[in-house]
Amino acid sequence: MIQIKIRNLKFLFSSKLQDLISSRIRRCICCSKLFVTPYSADLCSLCISNEYIELTEQYIQNLRTMPYTEYLQTTHWHFKRSDALRRSKHRCQLCNSTKRLDVHHRTYENLGNEEPEDLIVLCRKCHKHFHVG
Repeated sequence: MIQIKIRNLKFLFSSKLQDLISSRIRRCICCSKLFVTPYSADLCSLCISNEYIELTEQYIQNLRTMPYTEYLQTTHWHFKRSDALRRSKHRCQLCNSTKRLDVHHRTYENLGNEEPEDLIVLCRKCHKHFHVG
């Protein structure tokens, strides 16, 4: 059984619901509060409900200190990635391919607060050349 306390009310859940709920509990990277979501969100509804997310130093620091693979799963990165793909018209910026596109960091100095020029859209084939040489 799992017990969740919400505003001084306690709820007990069966083991089937326990698995479902525990897989959906996240910690907001902005305010550090726990929240339940059906999505792979990294911000609680309070932080999302702001008209815009002000990139505070604490927020940026949280993004910079998380493992890179975890960072690539954040809502923040998904917005940055989508914006880069839109700017490139969903084409590789080297060979003009539209297949299997990646968004490559040209530098990691601004990780968590990337500028448009820090990112380049590449197909997998061109992306390999950046990492292999």
